[in-house]
Amino acid sequence: MASGRHVARAHGLPAVHGPSGRRRWRGGVTHHPVPAKFVTVTDALFADWFGLEAVRTSLSAAAWTGLLNRHHLTWDAASLERLGLGTSHLLTVAEEPAHTGLRAPFAARWSGFRSAPFFAGVADGFAANIGSGVLGAGHCAITIGTSAALRTIVTDDTPVVPNGLWALRCRADQTLIGGALTEGGNLRTWAVEHLRLPAGNLEAALEDMPADGHGLTFVPTWNGERSPGYDPAARGSIHGLGFQTQPLDMLRAAMEGVGYRLADLFQRLEATLGEQHTITLSGNALQHSRVWRQMLADILGRNVVSLSQPEATARGIAALALQALGLLELRTLPGLRGEILKPDASRFAAYQRGLARLKGFLAAGEH
Repeated sequence: MASGRHVARAHGLPAVHGPSGRRRWRGGVTHHPVPAKFVTVTDALFADWFGLEAVRTSLSAAAWTGLLNRHHLTWDAASLERLGLGTSHLLTVAEEPAHTGLRAPFAARWSGFRSAPFFAGVADGFAANIGSGVLGAGHCAITIGTSAALRTIVTDDTPVVPNGLWALRCRADQTLIGGALTEGGNLRTWAVEHLRLPAGNLEAALEDMPADGHGLTFVPTWNGERSPGYDPAARGSIHGLGFQTQPLDMLRAAMEGVGYRLADLFQRLEATLGEQHTITLSGNALQHSRVWRQMLADILGRNVVSLSQPEATARGIAALALQALGLLELRTLPGLRGEILKPDASRFAAYQRGLARLKGFLAAGEH
């Protein structure tokens, strides 16, 4: 049987990441009329286009399931046994499988793609790091879109995974290490909509407010917790409310709360990054809020590079495909350019107090 410690060591993921959906399915498998396989959405499409027997899944997609043994780059036998599954229920794993030979109906429909290779899907976070030019353990990418994440790519075969973070072996020579939050731009949207804040002049109003000047501590786990505690039952809270509290105070506190959570993940990842590192910012929520971008620089106390080009994930997918075709070396891919934002010492000090308060509430279970 696969213990929690085995799962963390073998997969690079917390034990709670376990594939519960597969377990629920397994309970009713005897009623299924035909043998079944678990596949990603991409693999399901490929099964339709090329035939199931021809489909291979990528290392990246396999790692995301929580069933890949990152040491051996194969499905983990102990975890499969725990779930009552065999390798026959899963696709064969390959590093960068390319599929050719469309089935007749699709070859007729897409005649221009009859000989084109179709590559298996990869983790979007891995592609985003590649597309940002964030390669190597000295580079860290922070993304705030609907949710938020912080990631780096290392070339160690089986690196030590910092406490509270995860590691995905996306390629034989590259592992994605990081953490993810359920909250991000979705929390700002919630605050703007439910507090009925006028969208037109929000940035200017937020910029005029002092760092941690509202007297609030915003625990932003509105929809459960991913990293670092992995508690799906966690819920958010706001501490310090008073008659003087204004809706804008709550919005600013929410944005700071997300920043504090990312700072906690960054502190856990910092030893992996080394002394000399760069931090890039991307994501739709950050692109639309200079206040939030500067806030992250101040909370982290580090220079950050705010990337101006959109769709880093799409760029990363294209780069990985070109590399698989032998047309590009990833190490030669230029990084995206952006604006360098520098931290302010007084704001950093204020945010350190806010971060300490948030950690205190989380440690006490007051959320």
